[in-house]
Amino acid sequence: MIDDDEAAREILVELLGRIGYHAFAAADGKAGWNGWPERPRRPQAVLLDLRMPVLDGFEVLHRYRSEGGTAPVIALSAMDEKEAVVKAMRLAPATTWWKPIEPRS
Repeated sequence: MIDDDEAAREILVELLGRIGYHAFAAADGKAGWNGWPERPRRPQAVLLDLRMPVLDGFEVLHRYRSEGGTAPVIALSAMDEKEAVVKAMRLAPATTWWKPIEPRS
């Protein structure tokens, strides 16, 4: 889970934990990308904000796919920009979720 939005990170990490997943969270693309080699196993899924400072989600997704990453990628975005969606889709995320993300009980 890589997202500069602290509230979104906390919600999604908590929800993933509730359903039995262990989630690694990072506040920006650079921290998330640099933390990948430290993880004991490959991710089962990647949740990735597209617009972040330092290293954006587009670049993280490009690097991940270029290095052979095959886990489903869920792109997160608060923007409804067609250009951004098309750019992300070319990098092959499994789906895109729009923010704000509101958990259901």
